[in-house]
Formats: sequence, structure tokens, C-alpha cells
Amino acid sequence: MGAAALPGGLFGSCGVRGVVGDLITDDVVLRLAASFAHYIGSGRRVCVGRDTRRSGPSLEALLVGELVRHGLQVTKLGVVATPTLYYLTRELGFDAGVMITASHNPPEYNGFKFCNAEGMSVDQAPIERGFFSPPDVGCVNPGMVDSLSGAELFFDKLSSICSPPLSRKKLVVDCACGPNSLYLPGFLRNEGHDVITCNCEPDVEKCDRVVEPMESTLTKTVNLLKQVQADGGVCFDGDNDRVVFLDNKGFLGFQRANAIIAMIVLEQTGGGEVIGSVETGRYVEEAVKRAGSTLRRTIVGDIHIAREVKERGAVLGLEECGHYIVPSIGHFSSTVYPATLLLGNRDINQIRDELSFIPPIYSAERRVDCGDDRKQVVGEGVTRRILSLDGRATTIDGVRMEWDDGWLLVRPSGTSPYMKINAEAFSRDRLDELLATGLGIVQEALR
Repeated sequence: MGAAALPGGLFGSCGVRGVVGDLITDDVVLRLAASFAHYIGSGRRVCVGRDTRRSGPSLEALLVGELVRHGLQVTKLGVVATPTLYYLTRELGFDAGVMITASHNPPEYNGFKFCNAEGMSVDQAPIERGFFSPPDVGCVNPGMVDSLSGAELFFDKLSSICSPPLSRKKLVVDCACGPNSLYLPGFLRNEGHDVITCNCEPDVEKCDRVVEPMESTLTKTVNLLKQVQADGGVCFDGDNDRVVFLDNKGFLGFQRANAIIAMIVLEQTGGGEVIGSVETGRYVEEAVKRAGSTLRRTIVGDIHIAREVKERGAVLGLEECGHYIVPSIGHFSSTVYPATLLLGNRDINQIRDELSFIPPIYSAERRVDCGDDRKQVVGEGVTRRILSLDGRATTIDGVRMEWDDGWLLVRPSGTSPYMKINAEAFSRDRLDELLATGLGIVQEALR
């Protein structure tokens, strides 16, 4: 197909991604590299990392070759997690970074994320314009290429800034066969934990589950946890920029993890604003309120949350998929650092009890297939229908309608071809009612 055939443009909410050989072709990589090189300017220093997808080495060779041809000085970091690339871009003084990854998408996908000197996402619009309308670039002197072990350097640095563990735990570590597979188990053992590895072979095609970490995809990992009688677990997605947690009962849940990490950060900072997204529910809001602080919601996506955290001077950003933006390490999504923050300040098996002050809140998500070329029209139809309901509406990202006993959110996924329906309520019956309403509205708009 190639990118030129995409009616919605090249970039999604966070970079470019697609099936290799379909959207991600050699031509697309070369044009994207040329546009990015023109965007940041000849002579600049850029680092490049990749996750463990088998298409990574060939895409890296194409990308690096074209960046060098356009005059950039390129340092290859090797196989690294996306947060590692962001962190090292800033810490080592690079002008920009490029991560070759498709994040939580299936193994046949790959793509590119671009960050600035602070490790934050670049403005994607000018790169996309340059891709479709290449600038007239004169002759430039080619750049140079060097390499370093980014993962090794990152974990060396991390060992000096992470919280020591509250106590020794027996942990299952599931890296989704992603970049942290070779280094994180040893790092946690050095922290004092007993580590049982799962999906820690650095080849994402060997992962025994869907790489997006959710309760429904972690069944085998939870079974292993119970079989070995582990205290808890730490699980990741394909590029290891999402982290979720297990306690000895199983999946801890996005909301509980977000709530407890928010409470820890607020304790350490003495308070401040927490940034979530329109998907952030009342569970987290109640925890933040208990800590004497406020929750502000913005557009879904770690890059949007990170910008809001920086602009508002917030103490934490979080998202209902395992993204955490902790300003003390950087204004970008991090995973290992918030994991050590949790393990260094709470007994993972006491979190459910600690959060028992929050009344029962039921939440769920549904997904309805919707091609990228239809999302805008379907979204407009959904918005009109939901706005006709009697409630408190928010339309900063999709449409969210809130009532005293729950809320409903419908929005297009920014990374995959489907519409997302999120709902939350104080009773299961009300949750089922809201989900049915959302599904009905989306299916009607798709007709």
C-alpha cells in the first residue's frame, strides 16, 4: 500500500507504525528519514534505538544510512526500551532520538517514534509535511556513525537513582520478549528481589501472549505467579514503555496501580497536580483527592500527558494502559523507575487493603473495529448522538458524558483501527447499561 495511499496521513498519535511491507516499506523509511533530517538540520547528533522485532535491524540500516547521507551524526544504541532512548537522548546531550518500534502492536508491525533533546515527542506535523512534499535539499557533507550499549548504560545510571526495595520480594518479570529482557531481571536481583522470568527472550515473536499487557492477555503469567507462589509481578508491552503489576491475587489493575503510584508521588513531593486522560476514572480521582491534591484530564496519549505535565508543573502524569510520566526522571513515559518507586514504598500485597477507602467502582473497555479512513465520520456521528444524552459532556478527545453514577467515553484509537468504548459506574448493572449504550451508538454510526 505505502504511506501515500493513506487518507488520514502518515503519523498516528505517537509516531508512525504499520505492517512491515505494507505501510512500512523501504521507500517510506527513506522518505521519513530524509524529512526528519531536514527538520532537525544537518550536523546534529541523533541517537537511534530499536526494540526486538525481527524487522528492526533492516529498518535500522535503512534509517541510519539515510540520516547519515543527510549529514547527521548518528549513535546507535542497539536494542533498548523506548523510555531508555528518551532518557539517554536527554542525558547524553543528543539533539534528537529515533526509536524503531511499533510499541504494543503485533510483531508484524514496526514503526518510528521521534523525540527532541528533552526526550519528549517532536512536533510531528512538519515531518509529515516534509514526507509528502520533500524539500529541495542541496549537497551536504555526510555524517558519521558510532555505537554504544544503551541498555547497559541506562541500567547503570538507573541503579543510582531508583528507590531501594521496601523488602525482598519473589517477583515474576514478564518483559513481553522486549528490550528489557536481558537487563531488567538482573537489575531487580541486584535490588534484592528473587526473580522468576517469563517472556524474557529478546525476540517479540517468541512472546507467548499478546504483547499489550492487560488482564485478559496475562493469564499465563498470572498462572505462573500462582504456581511458583510469587509475591507479585511486573509486566510490560513490546517496547517496554507500558508497565502493569500483579500481586499474589493476580492482576492488580490499572486503576489501583495508578492510584497508589499517585499517592506515593504526592507523599514525596508534598502535593501538586496529577495529569490523567479522559480515560482516567474516579478511582484515581478519589486517591488523589485523599492525598489533598487535584486530578486534571487531557487528551489520551503519553505524549499529550507529558506536555501537560511539563506546561503545568504537575508532579505526575499517568494513563490507563501503564504509562507513567514522573518529572524527576523526565517528561516522558517511564516504566522501570515507577516500578521501583512502587516496590520501594509499598508492600504490593497490601495495596488492595490500603485503597479500600475507595467505594467499589466498576469499569470496562470494549473495542469495535473501525478502519482509519472511517474514524472521523464515525466519530462525528457518535459525538452527535452522545451529546443528545442528558449529562455533563467533555469533547477534548472523543466524547465523554458523565453522570453522578458513572460515565461513558467513546473515542477513536490513535494507534489501531478501532473505536474504543470506556465506561465506569458504581454498580455492575449501570456499567452494563453504559457499555450497551456505547456499543449501540458506535454500531449505529458504522452503518
